[in-house]
Amino acid sequence: PEDFEPDYITGAYGTNDWAGRTAEELEHNLREFYHRLSALYPKARIFAVTPIWRKNEFEQKPAGAFAHVAELIEDTAAELPNVTAIPGYHLVPHDPSLFADERLHPNDAGFAYYAERLSARIRQAL
Repeated sequence: PEDFEPDYITGAYGTNDWAGRTAEELEHNLREFYHRLSALYPKARIFAVTPIWRKNEFEQKPAGAFAHVAELIEDTAAELPNVTAIPGYHLVPHDPSLFADERLHPNDAGFAYYAERLSARIRQAL
């Protein structure tokens, strides 16, 4: 509904765009996403979670280095008063057995780590 005003929003952005966009597209889309979200919900506290580990993180993609995605999110969050970046890289241990596809998507055990560690980071930020 149009009158919905959340207190908190979490967003995880970037890993799919890194794999399928150019550097220019990635940066433009990322910045537009967080700036629009911030403008739509100026009273909400927005947590921008940077990408978690992925097995192929060292591959070169048209968007550049995987680590650059987190830097872009952190830089964009710093521009917006209601957006806080939360580093995602270490939220799930870098163990393929914690990923359903052994490379990118956490399984139940991986999500247990993710939920526990992300909620702790959010509590710290509050």
